[in-house]
Amino acid sequence: MGAFVLVIVGATFLWGSWEIHQGMDEGIAYIYVGIVLALAFAMIYALVMGANAVEAGPIGNEDLSDWEASDDLRPGLYLAVLPLIGVIAWRDRFRLSGLTKAGK
Repeated sequence: MGAFVLVIVGATFLWGSWEIHQGMDEGIAYIYVGIVLALAFAMIYALVMGANAVEAGPIGNEDLSDWEASDDLRPGLYLAVLPLIGVIAWRDRFRLSGLTKAGK
């Protein structure tokens, strides 16, 4: 499942960069969607890692007695660093207050 997620996120970024390279303005939307997808899946992976840490530690689940944080370290977590930098760099473009209702 993790590989499929990375393929989808990567394809979204590649398609957006290809459209930008071709001079199409719509390509930036694909870059934004790729950023959102990468950060959303990184958040899911971080939540899974946190849940496993709680089960291994305070709850004391026997199945996770030898669990380490590196067991749940997924590429989606550390590959989300670059999209996070993109969000920080383009934070003014990600404001919802600039959106208007259709037809107005």
